[in-house]
Amino acid sequence: MNLSKKALIGNIVLLIMEIIGLITILVVEKGIDMKFYTNWSNVLGIITSILFVINYCIKEKNKTFNEVVKYFKLTTTVCLTVTFIIVLFIFVPMDHFNFVRWMIEKQFVSFHFLSPIIAFVTFIFFERYEYTYIKSGIIGMIFSTIYSIVISILVLCKKVPAPYPFLDYYAHTPIVNILSVSAVFIIIIIFTLVFILIKRKQQKENI
Repeated sequence: MNLSKKALIGNIVLLIMEIIGLITILVVEKGIDMKFYTNWSNVLGIITSILFVINYCIKEKNKTFNEVVKYFKLTTTVCLTVTFIIVLFIFVPMDHFNFVRWMIEKQFVSFHFLSPIIAFVTFIFFERYEYTYIKSGIIGMIFSTIYSIVISILVLCKKVPAPYPFLDYYAHTPIVNILSVSAVFIIIIIFTLVFILIKRKQQKENI
């Protein structure tokens, strides 16, 4: 089986897992709370998987659509990977290392665990895209930047409670807030650049 077909299967599996997670959260939580980066990331996962499947069918006919898909894939993979890292290294330790609760139970098995892993494996090992550092890096971080700005304004205006500890601006000093938010952004930047580097290396190996 060639890489193209493996990528297609990976995106179909990702779409199925995301839909299962979405249905589960709608049933369990009676709705989906969009103040969480996690939920936005997984909604992006649904959209991106659908776009990939469509692109697989028309990729030789619409080069512009190919570009849209490749940037969605980069952005979504970064967002889902960051989601996985934040849950694993922040929420799990905060809850006495209760891995089962945050990674296995209810919708979390899809949104926090399986979907990020499937998205990562499919993007890294089966998909081939050509990226530039500056343009792709900026596009890959646009969503995270917009989310951070919007949710920060809402938290500071006390319109919504802080969805994550590092966004709870009223619970910490300004220096702690700056350091914690900066740390998260550094993680996002690192993953974005590493993914671009991997894809560029793969392109060179294929030439």
